[in-house]
Amino acid sequence: MLIVAKTPMLPYHLSMRRVLSLILMAMSLLSIWAKPDTPYDARTCIAYDYILSKDQKKLVDFIYEKLSEYEFSITFEEEVPSNDLDVAISHILSDYPELFYVSNHYQYFYYEDKGWISKVEFSATMTEKEAKNIEKDMFSLIEGLIEEIPPSLSPYSKELLLHDVLAQLVTYTQQGDISYTPYGALLYGRAACEGYAEAFTLMLRMAGIPCSKISGEGYTDDKSESHAWNIVELDGVFTLVDVTWDDMTDIVSHLYFNITDEMMKRDHEADDIFSLLPASESLRYNYHEINGIMFDESANMENVTWSMFDYARGTGDEIEVRFKDRKAYSLFLDSFPDAAQNYANEHGDISYYTSRDDKQYSFLLQMQ
Repeated sequence: MLIVAKTPMLPYHLSMRRVLSLILMAMSLLSIWAKPDTPYDARTCIAYDYILSKDQKKLVDFIYEKLSEYEFSITFEEEVPSNDLDVAISHILSDYPELFYVSNHYQYFYYEDKGWISKVEFSATMTEKEAKNIEKDMFSLIEGLIEEIPPSLSPYSKELLLHDVLAQLVTYTQQGDISYTPYGALLYGRAACEGYAEAFTLMLRMAGIPCSKISGEGYTDDKSESHAWNIVELDGVFTLVDVTWDDMTDIVSHLYFNITDEMMKRDHEADDIFSLLPASESLRYNYHEINGIMFDESANMENVTWSMFDYARGTGDEIEVRFKDRKAYSLFLDSFPDAAQNYANEHGDISYYTSRDDKQYSFLLQMQ
């Protein structure tokens, strides 16, 4: 995108300090306008600011503008380094879910006489009419959800609500191409991890909460597969979320809701480029920390167990607790059988189901 600024003649009575102030304000506005013209506040795109160089941002702006107008053959009038173009295109295809109609397959063409890239051609996964209809329905759904959120809620509470709505709305599946799209998740209730992550990105950005998708590998039972999750910013604090793995079919978990890099790395590995993202080190907005169900080794583990049973019996809901380190987790596991028996001796026979995660140091209790 080329922005041409003309400098008007200034009235003689403006002071130099005022002139400098106006210049700085104009520069600030230009830095905002330079981002792609997205259907949400472009400042909610975290990866744009941290992963891309200045030249790569210009390419993203230019290519995004064309693709958002359904122009799939994009010509370059000046030399574009192939490495920058690769990064820019990868970013566009990864972090702008509203471009769901753009295929991941593209090709470069070169000027024979100059030896540099003349254009890049993308392909569409559907017609423009189909894309616009889906776009209309998808954004209407998101806007409707956001309108139902009380404006007084904090960004954390809005994020939590949208996380839970998405997990309840979607059933995990890898069948069909739409499962890897945000509209597959939102309009059809079917998604693989990519669909979850892209839908969550759109929902949070439309709610004014900065968010981006992270791609990499997820590890389960010592096996790995391609996976996607999110980075979120709340009041300047960066944190990580995996809605896919929080969707336990009949139960909405919060095991991967606002966790740190250290926690996520226990069973996730991000692609190298995402190492440029800001660190996620704080538990300030962690679900278990906020709700007082994150325990360290100083906790009375029998009291923890009894409190879990009281909650599960009283509400009929599951209760999931977390431990800050392996030592605290081991202490709890060692004490649980005796504590559960003592609870039964005190309150009568109980029937319950438990689930544990030895990588995330968590324990879930549900009454049967």
